[in-house]
Amino acid sequence: MQPHRRVSAVRLRIAWEQVMTGAISGSVVDAQTLSPVGGVKISICKPDIEGTGMEDVSDAAGGFSFEGLEAGVWRIVCRPPNSSPVELYANVFENAVTTIEIETPAELSRDGEIIGRVIDAATGNAIAGAIILIVGGPHAVPDIAPVSDRSGSFSLSGLGAGDWRLQARSEDGRRAHADVVIGPGERSTATIRIGID
Repeated sequence: MQPHRRVSAVRLRIAWEQVMTGAISGSVVDAQTLSPVGGVKISICKPDIEGTGMEDVSDAAGGFSFEGLEAGVWRIVCRPPNSSPVELYANVFENAVTTIEIETPAELSRDGEIIGRVIDAATGNAIAGAIILIVGGPHAVPDIAPVSDRSGSFSLSGLGAGDWRLQARSEDGRRAHADVVIGPGERSTATIRIGID
């Protein structure tokens, strides 16, 4: 008679940690017309926590979504083309979808213009051949540098509303600056007096 063998049974205990997550579903619309805006980059992250960033791009219907998000506050940044980023915060809850709507600001109008003149500060005479540079402003501009004509006149177009700083550089190396404020779609004037700076 064979002796009974004692078989040891090993029980494996597998612990599953259930992580409760939520989601964000949203849409991007034009602030003026409320029509959907596609092709807009949306990024989210948990504030002050590295490695939580995600990105999506709004579809043709303006829609975007993020899933598997830990409950808590999330920072959302919408970056529409030709306008300033929109930033907001949303609360995400376990097993729930947070719905948001982002209104994009109106596109930055860039139909402003500066009509100016370069003169000698001491004599008031026109200075021809001076190079005009944009050295400060609310947005980037093409690499343009008009030259003043025989009457000292020049013009700059395609500028958005805001504060602009110009520099004139004469042929003999003298320089001067002028600050100009442009309203939306406005034409502003500037006189750059070389010899003051």
